[in-house]
Formats: sequence, C-alpha cells, structure tokens
Amino acid sequence: MKEFDISLDNAVFTYVLHTKKHKDLSQFIYIEKYGLYLSYSKKTEVLTFQNAHGFVYIVGLCVDSFGEIERCDIPEFLLRSSNIITDIIKVAARFAGNYVIFISLNNNFYAFSDATACMQINYALDEICLSSFDHVVAATLALPIDNRTLRIRMSSDFVAAMPNDITIYKRVKTVLADHYINITNRTTTRYYPYGELQYFENPHDVLKRQVDLIDNIVKEYAKYYKIVCPLTSGWDSRVVFSFLLKNIEELSSYIFVHKYFTETTDDLRISRQICSHLKTPHREIPDLVPDEAFINAVYNVIGKYYYRDDIAMAYTYKKTFGEAATINGNIIDHLGKSSLVNLLPTWCATSAYFTTKERKISMDSKLEVENYLKSMRNDNVSPDYVYDLFGIEDQCGRLCGYFQNIYAAAGITLLNIFNSHAIIDDWVRIKHKDRKQHCIHLYFLNTNHKDLLQFPFNPDEKFKFIGNSKVLFFCATYIRHFIRMLRKPHLKQNRGY
Repeated sequence: MKEFDISLDNAVFTYVLHTKKHKDLSQFIYIEKYGLYLSYSKKTEVLTFQNAHGFVYIVGLCVDSFGEIERCDIPEFLLRSSNIITDIIKVAARFAGNYVIFISLNNNFYAFSDATACMQINYALDEICLSSFDHVVAATLALPIDNRTLRIRMSSDFVAAMPNDITIYKRVKTVLADHYINITNRTTTRYYPYGELQYFENPHDVLKRQVDLIDNIVKEYAKYYKIVCPLTSGWDSRVVFSFLLKNIEELSSYIFVHKYFTETTDDLRISRQICSHLKTPHREIPDLVPDEAFINAVYNVIGKYYYRDDIAMAYTYKKTFGEAATINGNIIDHLGKSSLVNLLPTWCATSAYFTTKERKISMDSKLEVENYLKSMRNDNVSPDYVYDLFGIEDQCGRLCGYFQNIYAAAGITLLNIFNSHAIIDDWVRIKHKDRKQHCIHLYFLNTNHKDLLQFPFNPDEKFKFIGNSKVLFFCATYIRHFIRMLRKPHLKQNRGY
C-alpha cells in the first residue's frame, strides 16, 4: 500500500488549458467560446463569473489584501472593473495568494498570475496548451527535451531553476511574473512597472499601511488552511512568525534539523529560545529519506529534472504535517533586504553578474540572461528597476517556483503572506540603503511583537563584513562563482564565461 497518493489529480494549484480534457485530471470546465477545456485537480479550486462582456476564471487561492472583497466576489469585481486588460491587472494588484486568472475580453483571451508567478503559466508556442507545470505541457503534446536548455539546468550547483522564460522542453516557455499572455496568439506583454520609480522619503508611513494588508492576508489564508511556519535564527522567518503569531490562535513553528546541525547551531538554538520564551509549540524535524516510489511519483507529475534532496524536504514536511499549509519568506528575503543589490550601482547589473546569482556556470545561461535584460530595454524599463525586477521575476518567480512545483506535486500548500503587488510595489519604492538596514523587518517586528527583537539574528554568519562593503560584496560574488566552477567539475560540460 502506498504511503501517499501522489498524482496529478492530487497535486495542488494544478490546471491544464487545452483543446481536450486532460485524462489525469478529474475536474473540468468547457469554455465553449474558444473550444477549450480548463481541467484542474480535485485539490484545486476555480471561481468563475461571466456577463455580456466576458468571463473570468480564477484558478487557485486569491484573496483581497484590503479586506474588503469576499473571495467568492473577486471574479465579478474584476470583470466589472474595466474592459481593458492592463487596467484589470492594475486593479488586481490588491489581491494576494497563489493563483492564475483567465479572462475573456473583447474576443481576446488572456491569462496572468499572482504577483511573483507562484502559480505558473507554462505554454506551448505552436498551439494552445497551458499548465502550471511545464512537464505537463510537454507530455500533453509529446514535445521532446531541448538539449541546449537541459545543459543550462544541469549547470546549476544548487537548484535547477531556469533563466529568463525558457523551460527544458522544446517550444515550451513560461510567462514571467509581471507579464500577461494573450492565449490566442501566445504573445506575452510586460505590465509592470506601472510608471516611473519614485522612492518614499519616509518608508514608515507606507509600512504602517502594509501591516494592515498583511494582517488581512494572514486572516484570509487561515480561513482555508491550518497553517504552520518555519522558524530559524534569520530575519525573514521571524517576521513571518510575528504576523502569524498575531493573527492565528494556535500557531506551531518548526525547523528542519539537518545532519550537520549540532546543539550549538544557531538556527536550532535560537528558535528554541524564542518558542520557549513565548510558550508556543515548536517542532524539530530530522531529515527523512523518501522511498523510490515517492520520488518517482513526484517525477511523474513534474518531470525528472529536480534534485532528490529537494524532493526529500517535501517528503519530510508531508510526513510530519500532512495537509497543513506552510508559509515561506522568499519575497521579504529577496526584496525586503535588498540582498541582491547591496547598494551596487546599476552599471553592475550585467548578464555576467546576474548569472553568478543564478549559480550557473553555463554560457548559454548567460546568453539567456542577456536576452532577459534586452527585453527590459526593449520595454523601456528604467535601469533603476533592474535589480528589483530580477528579484521579482527570477529569484522569486523562477527560483522559488522550482520549489513551488515540488511542493505542489507532493500535494503540499506553500503560501507567501507578502505575495501581492500592493505590497511589492511599495517595497520597490523604499530605497535600497534603507532595505539593506532591515528597515522593513525592524518596523514589522517592532509593530507585531517587540519581544522577538531581543534574540540575535544569524549570529553564526561568518562573513558579515563582506556584505557591509559593496566593493567586497561585488568581488566576492565573482570569486564564489569561479570557485564553484573549480569545485564542480561535472558542471563544466557547457563551459561558463
């Protein structure tokens, strides 16, 4: 008897849009106007609304950060807001969650995702076939692996996320965060940034409003899921913990105890101290090893080019918490502390620099990053935005989307309480130097639970002095990259620059 029933129909946040009903998904809606089937898993919800002007389908979890619109009323609200797609997308900036919105307007059929594309839109170039998983698109249309892009994926020493909008399958791409797709002709269009970048003089004014937005998001998530969260010695998990602690009566935190941990490891020691002080439940979970059946079942859903250790993490979580949702801190990590930028000038924002941040040594990867930066220039995006857009679209979208796929395939709900453009657009307008000094984290912790500030943050971090100098930070980025090339000889088949 199988320990877990891992299948496409048991995956969360899972859909396929195609001319035929998908054989492995039990739920579907026939869209007569376009002759398409929207198939989705039994663990995925779809909300709909239609009128004389068009229709809307919201796949996944979509909630109002303003706390004014009930979840069931969001489709109608969107369709009545405008008949212009870009205006509707701006209106949708207030929403948070993990979702894809399909909308028909003026005989055009569009789709766009949540703020960081946690729920993906992968699509075939030659015919209409969209899915939350690129592997499902390829399998549906019998499309082969692209050897060039596979080399890019295999050139990573950490995670197997892909650069730009490419996938490992021929003629299959993904819609990046901040873009929407015209489904009929498979063209994508950038919709963000909304305008010129104007920084806030006093970030505390906007952060005060954001506390209310995030509180609303947490309360909405808690309506639909039992929630747990990781807690380490770091900044990000503590901010997430502070919001959940304030808004959820029975909150349990956890930490994965890896083999190299000792009793003095700060992530272990400090999370214990915090929960002992607050008298809140906290679980220390040793790494578990899944059997081959579990790994192969996940591979059947998302394809085999995912690292086994990352699948093992999902197994450990599912074995421990079952159906409970977990909250990650990825967005406040990549954008909230400006860790990608560290006060570097915009002339440092090159394809070489960003390729090192993707932890890949492939020359083809660098070429894809060049294509990505070129597309920004073609869209007349101000250079002042480049670091944050890379953070949203690559680090939050593609890199975190890699883990999202694994967890979704395993039937685990992975959410983010900051995944709303109403929040992200404000953070982008806070100066990098303020974000680097943890102004966002400190404001939230001071507001939510000052007691959490008495415990140190990342005390065993060995190279803080490098982060305090933009010159050392810049040099160290490249030094680490070249060390990575030397230490990973099996990654050199497609040589880096």
